[in-house]
Amino acid sequence: MTPVLGQWANAPLALVLAQVRFETFMDLNAVAVPFRERIEKVYPRVHPMQLVNLPLVGVVGAAPATPKGEIGGYVFSNAENTKSVTLDVGALTYAVTSYAKYEAHFENDLGELIAAVSSIKELFVKRIGLRYIDFIVPSDGASPEDYVLEPFGRAPVLDGAATVTAFNLFDFAMSEGRMRVQYGRGADQPELPPDLRNLDLAHSPIMTRKATGPTAILDTDRWVEPSLSMPAADIMASFSKVHKDMSSAFQRIISPRARKEWGAQ
Repeated sequence: MTPVLGQWANAPLALVLAQVRFETFMDLNAVAVPFRERIEKVYPRVHPMQLVNLPLVGVVGAAPATPKGEIGGYVFSNAENTKSVTLDVGALTYAVTSYAKYEAHFENDLGELIAAVSSIKELFVKRIGLRYIDFIVPSDGASPEDYVLEPFGRAPVLDGAATVTAFNLFDFAMSEGRMRVQYGRGADQPELPPDLRNLDLAHSPIMTRKATGPTAILDTDRWVEPSLSMPAADIMASFSKVHKDMSSAFQRIISPRARKEWGAQ
């Protein structure tokens, strides 16, 4: 099966990740075993993790530490390895490199996963986050900055020489939670940020596109920190709001050229 990502004809999406962080489970297997029974028809592949090293949306740091040699989490993936869900002692993380539309696919699948774990254990939610990774691979004669509006895609020129690499980070305080936008300029084939490279998923189309010359990565996080007990429906309502904020921000970040080449709907 050829992976697809996003509803735009030439979507730049490389990966989408959602995460719910909650108060630590005292007994992971008491939750993981019945959780697997509920999801194994869609996610039949399972990989136990002895060391937990998950990407945390909107925060720098490690997942809760576990003693060496003990199982700290499980990664469940679909047969095509385009979707994975990781359950550890303090978080559920869902990552995909294939879906056609957020509302009809990603949100529905995520809702089923959260409903599954919520039916086993009450969740005292600490953080809800959504993260999008876009690879900007310019067409011939274009630069990565042609696809991103100022000031997000700043790439200065010094003494007539353009910078080869650049990294811009913008952290916004929202009415609830925060949003972080990172723009990284480099050369040749883009790569996922270091904290995401442990996600062993099949590549999305943009990740396999041959690239030479300047390229860039647009990395957008949006998260809220409710710090309370939440049923699955309330968690998904928060995700819906977070997604709307990110969609609106993305439209304001990209240029008219990006909309045209990426086939904006």
